[in-house]
Amino acid sequence: METRYLLGNEAIAPGCLESPVDFITGYPGTPSSEVIDVLRSRPDRDYYIEWSVNEKVALENALAAAWCGLRALCTMKHVGLNVASDPLMTSAYTGVTGGLVIMSADDPFAHSSQNEQDTRCYALFSRLPCLDPATIQEAHDMARDAFALSEEFGLPVIFRPTTRICHSKGDTQLGAVAKREKKGEFHRNPQQYVVIPAHTRVLHRKLNEKQPGIKKSLVGKGFNHAVVRGPTAVIASGIAAAYAQEVIPGDVSFMKIGAYPIDEEWLGEFVRRHEKVLVIEELHPVVEEAVRQVAGCVAVHGKKDGRVPFEGEFSPVTVAGFLKSCGIAPQ
Repeated sequence: METRYLLGNEAIAPGCLESPVDFITGYPGTPSSEVIDVLRSRPDRDYYIEWSVNEKVALENALAAAWCGLRALCTMKHVGLNVASDPLMTSAYTGVTGGLVIMSADDPFAHSSQNEQDTRCYALFSRLPCLDPATIQEAHDMARDAFALSEEFGLPVIFRPTTRICHSKGDTQLGAVAKREKKGEFHRNPQQYVVIPAHTRVLHRKLNEKQPGIKKSLVGKGFNHAVVRGPTAVIASGIAAAYAQEVIPGDVSFMKIGAYPIDEEWLGEFVRRHEKVLVIEELHPVVEEAVRQVAGCVAVHGKKDGRVPFEGEFSPVTVAGFLKSCGIAPQ
């Protein structure tokens, strides 16, 4: 293992090489662009890489490679996923044989973007797994592991770092670059890849049938985890989970959501062991809505009761303020 002080995107790129990845496409957009820049600058590369003309073409090319059994990465920023949404939605039906990771970097506070849309909403809409890193090290590890996860589920995996992950720096433990000789081969299967209505109806049902197993697997692999300490709980996701862990007191229970979809049975069991739950997440109340559906009589605080804002990015200071608004004294 080697430890290096890296920008988040500089840590994500070698994570992909530790998988390893065979085929890389993308369209430039801050905060995602450095991943391709790092990967295309390596003199020892043995993978195909390109900047595509737009995000839709980038995803279609990567999807074709994944249909041929290759591991493929496609990068873009959050608004680029709008451009790629047509193949994204259908890729959930067709699935993949090689691992396909779609990196869609979100931009809370709109540092370099025209909006603050939340990629997790596309993940819920498409019913695709989504990984949501809380630290630079976790972003590296998730980028490395996402390809195998995609192959296990037979589905593309969305990877959603945010600006504060992509453009912060931190010590990152790197593994060895993996090498493999893999030749792509497409196996004709019209029922799987030709999405006419008769095939689509069957594929949609199969996609829905995969969901319970995916939810259980994400908990079992440790992406989502929790510890019970007292009658009050904080549930946080993405980088907000890192901020929360800095300031919550030792007698407050904590749940970290690092992947979607969330196992409702597991979530409900945790939530109903408490009197009060505060949900902290940047942008859309994805986790909070799931918590409210399983909470029963438990008091749930977050965006929907005005304790946490819908817009912008957070910090340890703002998270401490959210705790105080719920009567929790930060440490």
